[in-house]
Amino acid sequence: MSDISSEVFIEAEELGFDFEEGAQFLLDAFESTGIGSGTLENGVLTLHTGGWSDCETLLDRCSEFSLWWQRWWFSTQRGGHYVFGDPDTIEKQEAKPDAGKGE
Repeated sequence: MSDISSEVFIEAEELGFDFEEGAQFLLDAFESTGIGSGTLENGVLTLHTGGWSDCETLLDRCSEFSLWWQRWWFSTQRGGHYVFGDPDTIEKQEAKPDAGKGE
């Protein structure tokens, strides 16, 4: 298990608008903790903080400062679950009859 470095927090504040680049950055940061987790599939990023404060702090920093968050944040659920992506893409995936089932 490793701590998220201060450089990662600075980079988080500077995320631009590119979805894939920002999503991969956050996913890598989460996976480096050994506690946070996530998936990036079909243009949707889901993150789970695992209740770890560094993951929460990283997302707090993004929500306060980054343009990426303002453009791509879709929802937050209690328990540290976050969803990012284009709202139309997410809503179409949720509307599919087999949504949430593996193919």
